[in-house]
Amino acid sequence: MVHPAYQLGVALEGLLKKMLQDSKHANLSALITVYAAVDLLNDLCVRGMKADLAINPPVHMLVVDDDLVARRTLVGVLQTAFHKPESVENGEAALALAREKPFDVIFLDVVMPGMDGFEVCSKIRDTIPNHATPVVFVTSHQDLDARNKMSRSGGNDLMWKPFLTSEITVNALTFALRGRLQQLKNIKQPS
Repeated sequence: MVHPAYQLGVALEGLLKKMLQDSKHANLSALITVYAAVDLLNDLCVRGMKADLAINPPVHMLVVDDDLVARRTLVGVLQTAFHKPESVENGEAALALAREKPFDVIFLDVVMPGMDGFEVCSKIRDTIPNHATPVVFVTSHQDLDARNKMSRSGGNDLMWKPFLTSEITVNALTFALRGRLQQLKNIKQPS
């Protein structure tokens, strides 16, 4: 069994190598991902950390993107490190799943027909199973307005297309493990 700190460290090392190989990969999105992962490593490197935190239960993710190629790419990247995520092509289908079952992380496209990703995220926040689930927007919008909309809709992060596959893996691990650590803290604290 691989300790979660080791698993995150290996994924982070892969991302940092890519960023060092080509400085264009060291964009704001990737730097925020690195910062969050390093911050989480500090919390994972404690005596008595649950060694199966990343696998028990299996990490459950949802990918939402109307672009078939982008959706398949995200699913392919995620299933190299986790169980195959569920995937849907629009906001309506995403909301239907979000109302039925909890996810550890949701990767959500912004520009989709019907509801855009920001509206979908706002509605996911109203569901019982996923009101606090981390939502990572994957978009080509790299402006301050997109970051503001992300925050207002309840999103947790914004990744830019095209993305590094290692950035997706590090983000997924970081958000899933952070969520599970928080759940453990909530269980240990008396009500």
